[in-house]
Amino acid sequence: MTIIKQIHKKSSLDGQLTLFLPKREILGTINKVEPIEGVVVYGHNVEKRKIIGQIVVTFRYGREEDEVMGLHFSKDLFLVSEEIYPLGKTNRSVSKIQQKIMDKYGPNALPFRFSIGANTPKTVTIQPGVTEKGQPCGVYYALRVFPSNDETKLKANKQEMIEMSIRKTEIGPQGKGRMPSCIIRKDFLLSPGELELEATLDKPLYIYGEQMKVNLSIRNYSNKSVKRIVILVLQNIDVSMFTSGNYSVSILNLDSQEGCPVNPGSCLNKTFTICPSGGTEGRGIALESPLPGEEKKLASSSLLCPELGKEEIFGIQISYCVRIKLQMGAIAGELVGELPFLLMSRSNKLKG
Repeated sequence: MTIIKQIHKKSSLDGQLTLFLPKREILGTINKVEPIEGVVVYGHNVEKRKIIGQIVVTFRYGREEDEVMGLHFSKDLFLVSEEIYPLGKTNRSVSKIQQKIMDKYGPNALPFRFSIGANTPKTVTIQPGVTEKGQPCGVYYALRVFPSNDETKLKANKQEMIEMSIRKTEIGPQGKGRMPSCIIRKDFLLSPGELELEATLDKPLYIYGEQMKVNLSIRNYSNKSVKRIVILVLQNIDVSMFTSGNYSVSILNLDSQEGCPVNPGSCLNKTFTICPSGGTEGRGIALESPLPGEEKKLASSSLLCPELGKEEIFGIQISYCVRIKLQMGAIAGELVGELPFLLMSRSNKLKG
């Protein structure tokens, strides 16, 4: 069986630098992030100059079309800024893919290996409206390589620079967690008895595209009737740069009358099977920034280190929950329960 490994290649406009990147996605957990490895091939015109490599994360918190008169709604954070050449001439460990590229392109091929912190934000894109133009709000990563004559001058000429977008993705934690569950009771001011809802999910973590089962147990000890069951899957988005930058969007809405009405003194046990991965359309939904040729996916749940303070959190934090509503009419109101869960794009183990 032959395994074909894709290598991403990009050259500067003047043709003096060529970047080879084995992968454009960085996988990370709470305490570990994969390194970024690649090879830079330089031409004769940059032999006497330094070659700088940078990893830049851009946080766009406003629409690009509203940027007028020098006002910018984005911030750049340089996570890495290192010299690849001539320091790259020194001996360093290389991977098998890097060695193959170096063997092919000769002594002008320089390997590099960059590492970023585990607390850096993951890549997220907030889906814009149909009429909105420009780069959407979100967190973006880019790898830049360019020649420089001065160590203090780290701004590159666009003709000489290579910029390739990359993506940082968080993967699901290993092991089994606690099953999401809740028991909610509601009593009524002028009526005896209470309504009880017990809700559980079949597991705490789901991979994108996986079906989830919502188990409901309704016990009606009141004199009211449950007329309708509504299940919502909510995506909670928190933009850490603003004190009031949090909101929720519904990515799935299930309205059911199966087993209803639940009359006084009766019980209902029911399991609903849902799949929230289809809810990628709509303004304000947080998505993983798609690489070329990929389909849109919902952003993964954010995994935060418990040692971090609130003021140290940067980027856009994502969480998910299932909200269950038992509707009893306009006068009796409704009973509401929530089940938080993790939604991840993958569950691979980290390499290296």
